[in-house]
Amino acid sequence: MDIRNFRYILPLAAAMAATTASAQEFFDTSVPDEPFGLGVRIGLNTSVNTTDLNMHDNLYNHNSWGLGFDAGVVANINIRDYISIQPGFFFQSRSGDYAYMSLANGAEAQWMGICGHIRRYAFDIPILASLHFNLAESVRWNVELGPYFSFNLKTKSDGTFIKSDETVMPDLRHKSFDFGFKMGTGLTLWQRYVVAVHYMAGTRDAWKDPYMGGKNKAWTFTVGYDF
Repeated sequence: MDIRNFRYILPLAAAMAATTASAQEFFDTSVPDEPFGLGVRIGLNTSVNTTDLNMHDNLYNHNSWGLGFDAGVVANINIRDYISIQPGFFFQSRSGDYAYMSLANGAEAQWMGICGHIRRYAFDIPILASLHFNLAESVRWNVELGPYFSFNLKTKSDGTFIKSDETVMPDLRHKSFDFGFKMGTGLTLWQRYVVAVHYMAGTRDAWKDPYMGGKNKAWTFTVGYDF
């Protein structure tokens, strides 16, 4: 081999080594120094409690997104530097406005209209798989996905109901239990400070009334600190 070719080979080898080192730092598969840790989270959410109300012909059905808050704790079970399991326990409030009008056809037409505001309080237990990517020495990008379990504490509904004599008002209370999936992304700064956004999609009918249908949906925006 012509020795002059080394002037091309050596820079190429150096570039490949630098790329490999950067990839290892970005996606670190080493065993973490701290296998277990705790953190706190607090933030706001915007949520909607959808309704299908399929017992009548829907003339109008609208559910708006409302504001609430989240506060809780998480455990970080670090399997490798790039992956951890993160169970959590959160107290959460959700709210929203609703308006509905329907008409039931029969021997005599029956109609109803209802509008108001609803607020729900619950305990949520998410169990997330979290992938970590090192963007810089002090910045880590997190991608998270997993199921959540929600236990309803209280549902408060303030509404106005107008109906014909035969129409029964639907039961505007949440079921005691919901199950769904939580997914999101965020950043960990200086290994301690966390900012994150998540989407939560319920899979079960949200309401006690068998004709209400609908699902729980929410976006959460949180900040936190990992000890």
